[in-house]
Amino acid sequence: MPGPRNREYDDGLPDWPSKKIRREAYGKGAVLKVVVHNFMTFKDAEILPGPHLNLVLGPNGTGKSSFTCALCIGLAGGPGILGRAENVMGFIRRGEAEAWTEIHLSGGAGRPDVVILRKMKVADKQRADGTEYQGVDSTWRINGKEVPMKEVTDKVAELNIQLQNLCSFLPQDKVASFANLKPEDLLRETLTAIGDMELYNQHQKLIQMQKDLKARESEEHAQQAELENLERNNQALQRDVARFEEKEKLNEEVDAMKKKRPWITFAALQEDYKDCKEKLEAAKELLARKQSEVEQAKAPLRQKQEEYKDADRKATTLKAKVTRAEQAMDTAGVQASVERLVEELHQGHGKLEKLHADWRSQEGRVQRLAAELAGLEQQVEREREQQGEGASQRADEEQHKAALQRQANDLRTQCSALDNDADEKANDVRTIRSETDGIRRKIADLDNVKIQRLSALERTQPGITEFYRWLEGNRERFQGPVYGPILLEIEVEDPACAAYLESTCGQNVMARFVVQYDVDQDMLVESAKTMRGRFQPIVSNNRGAAAPVIGPTIDERLASMGITTTLDKVFTAPPVVKRVMCDERPLTASYIGSPATQDHVNDDFFRQNKHVRTLFTPQTTYYITHSRYNAAAVTTSVQPTRPGHLLGAEGNVQEERSHLEAELHQKTQVAESIQAECNTLRRDAAEMKEQCAQLREQVQRIAQERQLAAQKLRLLESKLKAGQKRLRDEQDKPDPRSQAPAMKADIARKEKKLADTLSKHRKDLEKYWSLFKELLPLLVAEKELVTQVKALEGALSFHNQDIVRRETTVQQMGVLVSEAREKLRKAKAEAIAICPKTPEWEAKFAELPSNADELEDKIADAEARLEGITLNNPGVMREFKERQKKINDLKRRLEDTITWLTAQRSEMQDIRGQWLPVLLEIVGKITTSFSRSFCQIGCAGEVKLGEHEDYDKFSMQIMVKFRESEELQLLTATRQSGGERSVSTILYLVAIQEVTVAPFRVVDEINQGMDSVNERKIFRLLVEAACQPGTPQCFLLTPKLLPGLPFKEAVRILDIMNGPEIKSIANNFNLGMLVGSRPRLCAVGA
Repeated sequence: MPGPRNREYDDGLPDWPSKKIRREAYGKGAVLKVVVHNFMTFKDAEILPGPHLNLVLGPNGTGKSSFTCALCIGLAGGPGILGRAENVMGFIRRGEAEAWTEIHLSGGAGRPDVVILRKMKVADKQRADGTEYQGVDSTWRINGKEVPMKEVTDKVAELNIQLQNLCSFLPQDKVASFANLKPEDLLRETLTAIGDMELYNQHQKLIQMQKDLKARESEEHAQQAELENLERNNQALQRDVARFEEKEKLNEEVDAMKKKRPWITFAALQEDYKDCKEKLEAAKELLARKQSEVEQAKAPLRQKQEEYKDADRKATTLKAKVTRAEQAMDTAGVQASVERLVEELHQGHGKLEKLHADWRSQEGRVQRLAAELAGLEQQVEREREQQGEGASQRADEEQHKAALQRQANDLRTQCSALDNDADEKANDVRTIRSETDGIRRKIADLDNVKIQRLSALERTQPGITEFYRWLEGNRERFQGPVYGPILLEIEVEDPACAAYLESTCGQNVMARFVVQYDVDQDMLVESAKTMRGRFQPIVSNNRGAAAPVIGPTIDERLASMGITTTLDKVFTAPPVVKRVMCDERPLTASYIGSPATQDHVNDDFFRQNKHVRTLFTPQTTYYITHSRYNAAAVTTSVQPTRPGHLLGAEGNVQEERSHLEAELHQKTQVAESIQAECNTLRRDAAEMKEQCAQLREQVQRIAQERQLAAQKLRLLESKLKAGQKRLRDEQDKPDPRSQAPAMKADIARKEKKLADTLSKHRKDLEKYWSLFKELLPLLVAEKELVTQVKALEGALSFHNQDIVRRETTVQQMGVLVSEAREKLRKAKAEAIAICPKTPEWEAKFAELPSNADELEDKIADAEARLEGITLNNPGVMREFKERQKKINDLKRRLEDTITWLTAQRSEMQDIRGQWLPVLLEIVGKITTSFSRSFCQIGCAGEVKLGEHEDYDKFSMQIMVKFRESEELQLLTATRQSGGERSVSTILYLVAIQEVTVAPFRVVDEINQGMDSVNERKIFRLLVEAACQPGTPQCFLLTPKLLPGLPFKEAVRILDIMNGPEIKSIANNFNLGMLVGSRPRLCAVGA
């Protein structure tokens, strides 16, 4: 199908003469055309309303309210205005991924029309927790140009279209909300509906100004009380303030004396500085004289130092010659060489002695090894003889060993067979015990009411048990509690009531699960899909806290008929579960009676008790249906009361339990018998294993004896071979005595080398001694000169030390002068910091003592006097001054508050003078029209403004009277009947028709519940009011109209016949039966 496009307006009507003026008849913002695609029940539809009254007709379910929804959604109204769906997703035709609406609005005289297009497309979205869901993306166009939604809402507001005002836009699901409006809310809705926002804004401003005025008046009273309290407290402090001022004066005197104290200290330090500076000059003069004496004593020292240098040169030359002679002598090398040669000679003589000792040791080892070999050969021969004699005995032992082995093998075979038999018996016992455990679990399950009910549900809801067990193991994954199946959450004491409850709720409700959060609902459904089981849960989402279920009370009249209670009171369940059950089924309208109740049941009973939907008695159940269009029409269905199967599932288990207990007893006995046989087999097998172990022990003992004898022989033969090898090795070694001649020759060579070394060293020693005797006198003379130089240097050092001491004294005195100068500077800086020496202070200081001790005495005397002045409140002056400052500030604030209050009251009076007269004039017009309309239908009514001292409590009060015997009463949601509220609502809307400037108004099915007489009267009034020039466009939606109603040319009929089963009805529908008096008519099929 081609998409939406901007079209020139064509209302689709024949070229009637009146058509030429119809375009000018549309006011600014009136609806010219509505086009929808895939919107709710419509695939494609185009609706062309008239400029005045538009009657939207069609049977229930054919899409009348879809037209209202298209206006709201297409003009950027929220789904909450309609009360039909939570989001825009609910307005896209089922099975379609995209929809759009196109609303043509009149731009007013001389201005272009406004075409608003909204495209809605289903898109996958993601929540904050990461879960995915399907949402809707919308795009907007105004006259073909894409715009944001904000621009659309601004355009709608500019055209004064009021979708949220119940006086202008009253959809089907909000009709009851109008009657529930409080008079204060009705005033606000009316002010908004008449389009004069100045009155509404003035009202809101008066409300806010009055709130601000009350807050500032309270602030003024609080400030006045605080000011009086502060002034009263300051008057009580006057005496303490006087004493405080006296103390302040003494403190000033003490402060002046303390400020002079550092100047006295400065004068004393100034004298100390002068004294230190004089001492420093004297020390510098003494140091200069001492330095002159030291210069005179340095000449003899320099002469002796020259003589010492000459003697040192000569001694140094001879020392070099002595050193060379000493080096040529090499005493240390000669000594080392002699010691090495002596050691080598000593070692040579030792080795020669060792050769003779080794020869004697070798001879002894050969003799000892020969003796040991002879003994081993004898032991080997004896052992071989013994083993040869026992050969026949070993044959007998071998035969005995084989017999024992065969006997042990036979025992092992028998033992294995017994073990296998015992294992089979043990497996049989385990199998039987597993079966008995299963039987015990079944018996326990029979005792568990929940499991019995779950089993009963499993027969009709396969897979619910598996899903319930999964839920039990995964409850911590959910955000809130999860209840269900509902059958497991309820308790009913009376079996008869349990049957009534089961009959009313049915398996569909009993198998439901209940959650309180959307994410929990999604997780339940998705988990069931991922489990791929047969069971798909039905989840009821009761968001938020559950409202308590408040059922009707049984009055004395019903009690006298044997009716005892309602079905919602016969069972207990969590509040959320109970709320869901009552929402799904009419439990509060289901009554329970006794056998005597049947005597009172008839059609009159049900007509008089319209709240009764179902009545249960022990034998019969009555189902009652009231007609929506005829309150007197009652349909009663009578059926036998059926017994319950789900809530009573736990009662018929005794036979099954007896059968299971008998089976358990039989299997227990069989298991005990098999276990006894198994124990016997185990004992026999244990005895055979013990015999087999004894035989194996005998065989092992025979084998060990033979192995020990063979090992002994092998050990002796091994020792014999090892001894023979050691003897041959010892005999093959060379004779140590063959090395003696070579050793003796080496010793002779080393003795000769020792003698030559000693002779050469003697000659070098004689040369060294000759040079040393020549050097010795020079060393003595040099020593004497060193002594003389040291003596002269010692005397000079004493003088130098004296100079150093004097220099140190000068430095110390310089430091003292610097310290005195720094102290003087700091003292002056401190004195200036405490009190600069201005002429004013010099005059004050002149009056004070110049001596430090006298000044201190005077300070102590003044401080003693200060201590004598006691103040009960030490912070009295600070408190007095702070409070006085607060008093001054508070007076200024109080003057500002009084000025503001005066101005505020004056401004409020001015606004009230502008607002109230205009409002009273409008209310007068409304009440005149309202009273006239009520008079025409034979009743009385008026609208009055409820004035109040608080502007937020001003109200619009609708007063009505439908009977001669009554007085005018306020219209409320509870006092009048539904038909009376409908009449009052539509007549009020008619009354404000003349004063409202909203471009169009929508009223959906307001005529439901009216009797035919009132409906005719109301329709005539509505036609007259809506067809007057200058009134806004009006839409009235209804599934039916009475025949023969009066119509005018300005009334347009919009007949909506939509749906797969309604084509034949639409083809045969005779619209003239309804609107025979209407000469011109356009029927639009959707």
